[in-house]
Amino acid sequence: MISMTVGSYAVRLLCSEDASAAVRAWNDLADGTLDQETVRRIETVLAESGAEDFAAFGVEAQGELCGLATARVTVHPLGGRRGEIEALMIDGRLPDEAGDTLALHAIHWLRQHGATTISHFRDPSAPAVFWKRLGFQPDMLRYTLSAEPSNSTPPAG
Repeated sequence: MISMTVGSYAVRLLCSEDASAAVRAWNDLADGTLDQETVRRIETVLAESGAEDFAAFGVEAQGELCGLATARVTVHPLGGRRGEIEALMIDGRLPDEAGDTLALHAIHWLRQHGATTISHFRDPSAPAVFWKRLGFQPDMLRYTLSAEPSNSTPPAG
């Protein structure tokens, strides 16, 4: 499932040459809020699309890239090959099923590359219904420590 046309849009695997257009679309989907350093880092990652462990997919409508998903396979020493849909974003002008089609392309690619489990870290404020509709179930709550913790001094003793 490298590319697929569905009605008014097409989903395809992006290649390294698509990285500049894809990062512009990413920033547009983020309402232009990304700083230059973040844009540069995202473009570097997107240029790796098609590698053995990473793929980026795009949704095109009327010649415009208006949706993106990224998928990565990692190997865990105990859990084996795991897949993650790292990002998935769709322009609101696309039909609802465009997000499903994009996610299913990423899932298919991850399965083809040996992922036995697939996850996506969702913003807790975002609705979960999309992921549940695709068969995902919550299984853990992730706690994250920021880079600059306010109480990082070890206890005296």
